[in-house]
Amino acid sequence: MEPKSHDLKSAEWRDGDGKLLYAAYYDYEVDSRRNWTRRSIWVISPELPERKLYEERHPHPRLLVNVAPSKPKLWPPML
Repeated sequence: MEPKSHDLKSAEWRDGDGKLLYAAYYDYEVDSRRNWTRRSIWVISPELPERKLYEERHPHPRLLVNVAPSKPKLWPPML
């Protein structure tokens, strides 16, 4: 997260050797009041080894744009 911001910038999960398994990277467009007006989420997973746009969202829930035909599983279930 950025200083003085609660907006998540990235999340990564690595194995014991430090190899990246899953990741999510967030990009925001903000207005003059620092409210985000658009958010894009990019992911990496074993099924998507290249960074891929997962979701693009406006703050209004009706403006969700799902760019992945079937969303990849970001995080494995807890064992």
